[in-house]
Amino acid sequence: MGNKRKIISGVTTSLAIGTFGGASVVGTSSCSTDVDPVVETDNGKVVGSIDDDNDVVSFKGIPYAAPMNAANRFSAPTEHAKWDGVLECKAYGKDPMQIAGVIAGINLLDMSEDCLTLNIWAPRDFKSKNYPVYFWIYGGAYVMGSGSQETYDGTSFAKQGIIAITINYRLNAFGFYPTANQYDGKATFGNMGLLDQIQALKWVQKNIKAFGGDKDNVTIGGESAGSWSVTSLLISPLTAGKNYFKRAICESGSIIGIDAFANRIHGYKGNENDPDSAESAYQVAKEVAEFCGMENFQTSTDAQRVAYLKTTQWYSLCLELFDLQHPILSELGLLPILDGAMLPAMTSMTDSWRPSGSKSIYNYLANGSNQINDVDILFGYNSAEGWLFGQEAAIGDLDWYIDNNIDNRSSIKSPVVGSASSEFQLYMAEHYPSLSYTWQLQQLISSSVFGTSVANKIPNAIAKRNPNSKIYGYNFNWWGDVDNPQNGPFASLGIPSVHASELPYAFNCIDSLWIDQDTPQKELDEATKMHTMWGNFIKNGNPNLAGKSDWQPYANTDAQPYSGQIMNFGPTGDTYGLPIDIDGGAREYITKFVDYWMFGIGNDPSDI
Repeated sequence: MGNKRKIISGVTTSLAIGTFGGASVVGTSSCSTDVDPVVETDNGKVVGSIDDDNDVVSFKGIPYAAPMNAANRFSAPTEHAKWDGVLECKAYGKDPMQIAGVIAGINLLDMSEDCLTLNIWAPRDFKSKNYPVYFWIYGGAYVMGSGSQETYDGTSFAKQGIIAITINYRLNAFGFYPTANQYDGKATFGNMGLLDQIQALKWVQKNIKAFGGDKDNVTIGGESAGSWSVTSLLISPLTAGKNYFKRAICESGSIIGIDAFANRIHGYKGNENDPDSAESAYQVAKEVAEFCGMENFQTSTDAQRVAYLKTTQWYSLCLELFDLQHPILSELGLLPILDGAMLPAMTSMTDSWRPSGSKSIYNYLANGSNQINDVDILFGYNSAEGWLFGQEAAIGDLDWYIDNNIDNRSSIKSPVVGSASSEFQLYMAEHYPSLSYTWQLQQLISSSVFGTSVANKIPNAIAKRNPNSKIYGYNFNWWGDVDNPQNGPFASLGIPSVHASELPYAFNCIDSLWIDQDTPQKELDEATKMHTMWGNFIKNGNPNLAGKSDWQPYANTDAQPYSGQIMNFGPTGDTYGLPIDIDGGAREYITKFVDYWMFGIGNDPSDI
């Protein structure tokens, strides 16, 4: 059964019990709506809550799409039906289906297929206002996460005069199983989780005015897989020209980088006549179905496969292809598909997923004729992104990662698998012999998945195609307590700025990291400053603090890493210019190495 919701009727005192979106529905006048805020949406009225300070209101668990269940599993999202009375929206909706316990606070009882809800925080005086809107998409590798996570609470943004929104979207096979659908009159393939995000954006366009928001001033933002989603929305044919958003914030990730995240990539529909093609979506669908017990996959139709999987226990659909210990290095395959509808089809691609010749995805986006959104972008990455995903590496791990995720995925410059890894090892041994294999793998992952080599590709492509777009870059290199680093929130890790460590600063909830001790004032100041900069960008496209103009956007012709100014959030004070390289050029070499072998950009840095 899905979410339990209350329908409050102000007309009758009788108790009415029925069903609502597959959930229990109770109608009663015993609850007062005199104080709590009530808003009329296209689907019906909702009632929210007022926070303890009486300056922010919230509406949680608002359904933005029709309920999902086993019967319509894997379907594209559709509009929710209208309801009578007032829908109580004071608690989060159910979380998407995922492995319980991986993220704190998400457990079995909190999950449901009926999870397509959103949450809104607004200033107390929201009615008849026109506040800017921040639409947040959570990360989690498309296998875990929720809009209800404590870090994503939008209260602080609302206090800045911003309407903050978090959403739920489908994960795992529920959101990314490769199967055919129709959405907005287009033939889509997989990508249901991304379609959910578009459905939520449509809901915002129709309804956010009633919550005091400006539908023409929406910023979409996300981190990790949320940033993959944001960059997907930026280049999607389904969003092009629709004016769903005006700006974007991309933290630690780009859709261009997911090929390094997964050893098995399905960039297009694949060839069903070639079931051994490891890079086809067909192969991914086959492995999911056979993992779930289907024995006749190759002789069945897509509809028959979906019918079978609708009878599958949800846990199997979450567990398939998920390696909790090493998600970066796992055989994860449930990812977005370049289907020609949700994401553009690369018409020049060969069967190895990469464009032919010296072309790359970046070149396709920067120089192609496909329509992409003209938006302002704030993007960046953390200095130690890869630490969480590459620990205690040996030289063989470097070989495997380069051959499978950088060199072998491109086939751009090297006809022989292994030549890139050999060049890399020789260069690092000669120039940086003291840097461990573990550090090297962490930096390769950082650059190719989250950071330097992938973070700026789509922003730069958009800037090249749309000269009016303003692109701001940042590098997060904050240690924690700058006076006593051993006491900082990342002390147990022994390093600064791991993946996702910027989130408590961007959302201004740094107190949540300091357990059983007072948060140092410098921490609070840094979080307030970063959060204010994010808010300024959301409001007007310029992140600079009042009276400041140091953080300048990229020039619109820049196509190479580090060609624009970068805002460095660091322990010795914020700086502007090029990202800090504390390893004497090693990170810059790795960035150029990934650019060359993975994207076909620049020259081979090993020859320099």
